[in-house]
Amino acid sequence: MILNEKAIPLKRMASLITAQKTGNGEQFAKRIKISRSKLYELLEDFSLMGVQINYSKKYNTFYYANNLKIKVNTPIEIVPIEECQTINGGLFLMQASILKF
Repeated sequence: MILNEKAIPLKRMASLITAQKTGNGEQFAKRIKISRSKLYELLEDFSLMGVQINYSKKYNTFYYANNLKIKVNTPIEIVPIEECQTINGGLFLMQASILKF
């Protein structure tokens, strides 16, 4: 339950950026119920992952500046290793069959 609760601000963050309704940094942090410094840490983390998020003074909102965006799925699920291997195995086989043609 704790991990799912930690994902809630991330989900709100992604939703507000997509809708371009974040406000400035202070307003954005309040909307997702985290500190302003934590907000900028998260923005930096996403930047390191390749998601470019910029701020527009004109529109007073953060926005996605490249073709990547954040997608947060909840609830976070714990699955058996066998299930992960089965899924990855299917994906690999599908890719391999495509390469044969």
